[in-house]
Amino acid sequence: MKLFPKSSEDWSRLFFVPFRAYVLLAYLSGLLLEAYWPPRHGGGPPDCMALITLGYVISFFVFLIGWLTAHDKKSGRLHFIFMLITFFIGFYSLRYLAST
Repeated sequence: MKLFPKSSEDWSRLFFVPFRAYVLLAYLSGLLLEAYWPPRHGGGPPDCMALITLGYVISFFVFLIGWLTAHDKKSGRLHFIFMLITFFIGFYSLRYLAST
């Protein structure tokens, strides 16, 4: 059992795991927050949605750098797919930044 990666490609895969998990889990937690969090004074979404959107912007640029510096086609394709998912979910979550 390997505890630490040995090659640079393995380190690269390990580096992107938290960002991939964020892309999938932040959207689900955002939906749960929107459904169950009590509304603010004006009835808008909770304030933490701005931080979730900021996380998507950061993740987009991390996946962009990963796509541009990919070692092989498979990892480059995976970074590109996550970059597209991040872009669309982040663009969708921009509606939370509009003030009511």
